[in-house]
Amino acid sequence: MNEPKFGKNFIFGAATSAYQIEGSPAADGKGLSVWDVFCHTQDTVYNHDDGDRACDSYLRWREDVELLASLGADAYRFSVSWPRVLPEGAGKPNPKGLDYYKKLCDALLEKGVRPCVTLYHWDMPYALSLKGGLMNRDFAGRFADYAAVVARELGDRVSLYFTFNEPESIVGAGYCYGAFAPGCKFGDRGSFPAVHNLLLAHGDAARILKDMGKEVGAVCSGPAPYPADEKDGELVRLVEKQLASPEFVWSTPNIFDPIFLGDYSAEFYAKYRKEAERTIKQGDLARIAGNTDYCCINHYSGYPVIRKGEGLEKLRRPSGSPLMANGWDVDEKGIYWTLKFLYGRYKKPLMLTENGMDCHDIPSSDGVHDAARIDYFRRFLTQLNRAAADGADIRAYFAWSLLDNFEWLAGYSSRFGLVYVDAQTCNRIPKDSFYYLQRIFSDRNK
Repeated sequence: MNEPKFGKNFIFGAATSAYQIEGSPAADGKGLSVWDVFCHTQDTVYNHDDGDRACDSYLRWREDVELLASLGADAYRFSVSWPRVLPEGAGKPNPKGLDYYKKLCDALLEKGVRPCVTLYHWDMPYALSLKGGLMNRDFAGRFADYAAVVARELGDRVSLYFTFNEPESIVGAGYCYGAFAPGCKFGDRGSFPAVHNLLLAHGDAARILKDMGKEVGAVCSGPAPYPADEKDGELVRLVEKQLASPEFVWSTPNIFDPIFLGDYSAEFYAKYRKEAERTIKQGDLARIAGNTDYCCINHYSGYPVIRKGEGLEKLRRPSGSPLMANGWDVDEKGIYWTLKFLYGRYKKPLMLTENGMDCHDIPSSDGVHDAARIDYFRRFLTQLNRAAADGADIRAYFAWSLLDNFEWLAGYSSRFGLVYVDAQTCNRIPKDSFYYLQRIFSDRNK
């Protein structure tokens, strides 16, 4: 079987996030995060699960480093827990929290694995949430200060930073619908200040990081439409138009356009004129734009569309079409069109910063056999090759996730890991997909 091929300079890695794997929510002076509070006060997480233990990686991080080394990963994308570093979100840093990340980075570097840090993967310090969180314009200054502390303390250990993971989820689920922490329900238009303040925070932090000699990435997410008939030129045009559409205030173009193009789109202003007038101040767009090296996307599934009148309609899938364990479609074709669109619009190097499949993984006497996930990775990596062959500058791929972990509202019922983690003991077992990617990673050196 022909496997997708990648050059020696292509970065392969795996990704995790702090709240989903670390556990130890009050250890060594860590402060509360919004997810610490949300899980214990809201009846929304499956089976009343929480991240109090997660994968116990705060204590078992050495095992994770060994797994990454065995995988042959070039890089590890992990997030720093803001309240572990600054328990109140600002003020005096917590030395023990910083020491944890220093030790982790040192161990990774000793194994030849590059540490890549996400500064915000949804676990805002609860103390800042009580002051309005992202709805408070002062949030930008607090985040920039936090970024400076982390970058200064980690020093030369880390050269690549991602600011926010999935603003669409942070704002859409956290401030618009209230499904995620902190559980606010301001609606689409009402949550625009959260989008804009997040962008101000990104811009301020990116400028600081660039002044310190770091590389910076911005990460968005989402499923992607693709033309059911690729030979239909008008359908392709409509798909590209939809990918650029500001459907919600927190849609991907409303994040990437100000960062990479210097302003929100004309379509955005036409739809959200009043919200923009109330929120955007003179000088804001200059703070947001520039200083960002990589356009990054998290992607799991696409969906085919057809023409309907002047617009598009999602094509109904045949009965029995393949689904992940969580009900998401298994469909790799959208990522090609997403990468092609992003590179054509923003002309920035691309990274696929999350990609993976939720499966019903059950250990057997001779391992964890996840053939469907292997096929999923093969399909997506083939589409990456296709996009690169058509001119997209793709620099990195991070599998989600290194470990089965706390998957937000799904709790521990959802498994995306390359490594099986027993939810009771936290024992780790590499799956067949782990060894598949191990072979793909190592093939670059042949």
